[in-house]
Amino acid sequence: MAITLTNQTPVDLDQIVDLRSKTHWLVNFMTSDSTGNEIIRADPGSGAQLVLSWILINYPFADTVVLNEDTTAILGPFTMTATSPPLFLDFRDRPYPLAFNTALQIDTGGANVITGVAAGFTV
Repeated sequence: MAITLTNQTPVDLDQIVDLRSKTHWLVNFMTSDSTGNEIIRADPGSGAQLVLSWILINYPFADTVVLNEDTTAILGPFTMTATSPPLFLDFRDRPYPLAFNTALQIDTGGANVITGVAAGFTV
């Protein structure tokens, strides 16, 4: 069995002069059928980029969770169980950039309720 590693490029905070001038967002999300690659945060528009600071996902089912930028998987799959605690991914020290003009989405293998909170900013 082999492990596949995917290296992600975090935002270089030295290139972001003043985070206070960015558009920060906090999104509370919930869906009762999480099989359809649900949008957590819509794409910011042409020439703009979502940057994920942290995300908390509550999905107490024996299934997998994948975070996507539009339809391209970026993080996961994360295997969950019925007794799994909420999944917390913290990128505050090195925020996680999505591709330009893409939405942050979440997908699972089952038609179950998924809830959570995500925070980030737009550059």
